Amino acid sequence: MSTKSKKNILIVDDEEALRDILYQELTAEGYEVDTVDGGQKVVGMLKKKSYDLLLLDINMPHMDGFAVLQQIKNENLGLKTVMLSGFDDLKNAIQATRLGAVGFISKPFRFHDVLTEVEKALAP
Repeated sequence: MSTKSKKNILIVDDEEALRDILYQELTAEGYEVDTVDGGQKVVGMLKKKSYDLLLLDINMPHMDGFAVLQQIKNENLGLKTVMLSGFDDLKNAIQATRLGAVGFISKPFRFHDVLTEVEKALAP
């Protein structure tokens, strides 16, 4: 059993196709993966289950990724987070880092880039 299979990842993105692709690819790499379609569901899930990493989209309806990240920070949930964004914007990357994100990936991306960020974020 690889150490990856012990790592739990939560993917939060309003794009179903992207969630499905990331789910399939990360599961194939041996990770345990859950997905949700919006930020308002994240904190409740984090209180029910322990995750090692959160892949979090910035631009979502109802509650954007920055609001989710702020709530995680406010509740001291201490979850490693990699932000996903459709905009390769330095301002977004800086804001994400200030709120505690450990990585930032611009869409569209190659899965190899996602896997690299995931492995880097989960490294001891």
